[in-house]
Amino acid sequence: MWAANKREFNREMQGIAKSDEEAIFYQFDFWVDRLNEWIPYGACDPSMGKTEKADPSAILVGFYSNELQKLHVEYESRKVRGTSRLLNDLIRAQKEYNCRVWGFENNNAFDFMRSQFITTGLEQGIALPLRGVTAVISAEERIGSLETYVTNTPAQIAFHSHCRLLLDELENWPEKQTTHHYDLSCALAILWMVASTGAGGMPRVNSRKVTKQIRGYHV
Repeated sequence: MWAANKREFNREMQGIAKSDEEAIFYQFDFWVDRLNEWIPYGACDPSMGKTEKADPSAILVGFYSNELQKLHVEYESRKVRGTSRLLNDLIRAQKEYNCRVWGFENNNAFDFMRSQFITTGLEQGIALPLRGVTAVISAEERIGSLETYVTNTPAQIAFHSHCRLLLDELENWPEKQTTHHYDLSCALAILWMVASTGAGGMPRVNSRKVTKQIRGYHV
């Protein structure tokens, strides 16, 4: 029932009666088969914490079709983790998907962490192409700006059916949540910006120079 109609499942089984008129993200486009010519990109919102009440970090991987100008989100991870676990999970995802570039939010002094992750990854034989991006507008504006790309027909952002945490975040946005702060949704804004604008390539590790401002981020 969840797979067939998530909103009906929420109404009948969860007691959530949110209507389509109340939802910002009221419909989603899904995909199944990945094509070889799609380009893999990753995004990371590196919130840190060691307690159960800490803000979780978020990792997303998607594949961009230049022909369709469409992002296909495939992999999600949202959990509370410290620095070492986040690095290990990024390395694991890079080994599996070989992303051309990762958007890595470097607000709150996370740029030093990004540089350290790149160095440590190379020491382990894995190149982590982490591109630092600095949010210059609020999370509410960044997430809200995705609505058109998600709900268009055809949509520019499509989801694999197993991205349940992300879909749940978007369906409930902008209601306040106790277990997260829409971390995967923030990561989706990064992923869409990096993939759709082609802001790829290996980052200059030692440079903090702002090269351009795109969709609410300095990159």
